[in-house]
Amino acid sequence: MLYAAVLAFTMVLSSGATMIGFKLLTEPRPPAKTLDTVKLASGASTSAAGKAAPTKQAVASTRLVVAGPQRLLDTRRTGALPPGGEANIPLPASISPDSTAVLLGVSLQNATGPGQVSIKSDADDVPTLRVAAKKSATSATVVVLLGSDQKLRLKTAGGGHLVVDLLGDFEPADTAAAGRIVAVDPERVLRLRPGVDGNDVDLKIANMAALRKAGSVSAVLLHLSGDVGVHGGHVFFGPSKARLNQQVLWGPTSGTDRTRHGYVLVPVSKGKFHLQYHAGTELRVELVGYVTGAKAANSTAGLAVPLPYQAASAIRVATAGRTNVTVVPAAGLGGVSPDRVTAAIFGLSAESSSRGDIALTTPGRKAGYPILSVAPNKPRSAATLTRVANGQVTVAGVVGAQVILTPRALILGS
Repeated sequence: MLYAAVLAFTMVLSSGATMIGFKLLTEPRPPAKTLDTVKLASGASTSAAGKAAPTKQAVASTRLVVAGPQRLLDTRRTGALPPGGEANIPLPASISPDSTAVLLGVSLQNATGPGQVSIKSDADDVPTLRVAAKKSATSATVVVLLGSDQKLRLKTAGGGHLVVDLLGDFEPADTAAAGRIVAVDPERVLRLRPGVDGNDVDLKIANMAALRKAGSVSAVLLHLSGDVGVHGGHVFFGPSKARLNQQVLWGPTSGTDRTRHGYVLVPVSKGKFHLQYHAGTELRVELVGYVTGAKAANSTAGLAVPLPYQAASAIRVATAGRTNVTVVPAAGLGGVSPDRVTAAIFGLSAESSSRGDIALTTPGRKAGYPILSVAPNKPRSAATLTRVANGQVTVAGVVGAQVILTPRALILGS
């Protein structure tokens, strides 16, 4: 059934909803970073009976160590995986043994047939992306928790060529300078029409309004939307035109259903990065956040709490409607109370009987740029970083849709 298919391929950070209880899986830590203790905050008050007032529970906060990216798997060099094929994803020795999760970029090219791609550890099992037809291409950015053995395994139901890049790993941190994730109001930073503007552009962070006072920046978080065209679209990123080491792939389209979306973390080198777009007719890029660099101030604001994947219930968004969704219930999520969460990395999946766009925004704020375009009987998924207010976000639909919203990492305030 189509609805069941949506549940099956909901992914992160690819990929909404009454929240169900998530259990945060953590690894043992040195004494200074014990995660299962309750600490009395400095200056905490006492009750009339002289007992300490309730305090916040220590949580598995982390900083995101931007990793390059580093290529972990590329079956274009070793041979495509057959339907039902599996492959180990080797992790580099540079990852800290204390790391609790990784951020991966995953692309499937020349699919042998339809089916889901998933990544599994002994702490997580994440539906990462899904293709609907043979010869399709698609990409996703995904958070995967690591188990005690720090091993990952990929499985593809439909087969094809898989490329997996390590974008970063989440290391335990009580405070940090580099590696804090900061969400911003979405800002359009590029509209590229290859037929008019060419295929290449350098993007300088000094030209991005949200980053002019950001200080030290190690990476940007971008949302992409493209008029893909009948041949599909390929977006490449890197520090220069001669070194394009990241990709977002979209397969061929037909008719009026031509818009595809993506989400990517791109490292910043010398204050800029390069983008190249092929095959599609237009590309739009929005800045949705950034990762602090080594010269940033030390703070707890922007530390992340990665969450294990767990399918959520679907909600109905009416045509031209807005629905507030509680993503962090009053009892907390992953040990984090709603008042501590300022943003989250979400996976969003949707299906609809009509063609149109879905947006995600902060309650009380104007709906921003669409993050997902749906079409009749074609379930779609995407990921994004969005600010959270009082444990809630707002899903806005141009068309009516069944939407599933899955938080994959909570971003903490100060």
